[in-house]
Amino acid sequence: MNIKEQTYFLIADRILGKSDSKIYVDWAVDMIQNGYDTENILILAGLDNSDTEEREKYFRESLDDLKIDYPDNEKELRSFYSNSLANKVVTGKISPQIGLRKMTELVYANNYSGEFLAFADLDEDIDYVKYSGQPLFNSGLTKKILTSL
Repeated sequence: MNIKEQTYFLIADRILGKSDSKIYVDWAVDMIQNGYDTENILILAGLDNSDTEEREKYFRESLDDLKIDYPDNEKELRSFYSNSLANKVVTGKISPQIGLRKMTELVYANNYSGEFLAFADLDEDIDYVKYSGQPLFNSGLTKKILTSL
């Protein structure tokens, strides 16, 4: 993933997944480790104990320094995020469980829109299978399948 893709994934995770603004600080540290050390990135990297507003300010200024536009089309951002998340699961960079959790967060962040609702259904089915042995939505889901994951 290039710097722009990495940054867009981070923005989408923050907006759609409702992660903490601390991820901007982690992003800045990662940028420094990769040779991008503008004044704003250096400041952002040191904002561990700062508030969200200040982190957001320096994150946006860091994007300006790197000539990366802040994406404002939420539909495109959701599409990019879901595709990137799927690629991370397929390549083993994150576990299927974390991928499912993040996709479920995406469903909740979008007020249960139909676009990704199947992920919330799958998440609920996993709980039902674990505790009652029977799924609600996916008839082929069994405890045996869950233990093999």
